Amino acid sequence: MRAEVLVCVGVVLVLVGVLVGVEGRNYGLECEALPSTIHVAKEEHDDVGRAIRTCEEDVAVNKCEGACVSKVQPSVNTPSGFLK
Repeated sequence: MRAEVLVCVGVVLVLVGVLVGVEGRNYGLECEALPSTIHVAKEEHDDVGRAIRTCEEDVAVNKCEGACVSKVQPSVNTPSGFLK
């Protein structure tokens, strides 16, 4: 159940454009990593579509504002959702 939440968190982070491990550099624009919290919910359904389990959690993230350089890239092949 915890692994499903982590995978879902990775997918949500990619969708909202959140960068983890942000490193700001001066390229004419400044990067600011603002602490933020997102609420993640995932439902698991049986074969007929009934919800059998719901996982919810508030996750602390760093939201990038401005232009940022990151060594982390989104990946659907890794369990965390990110490839370093």
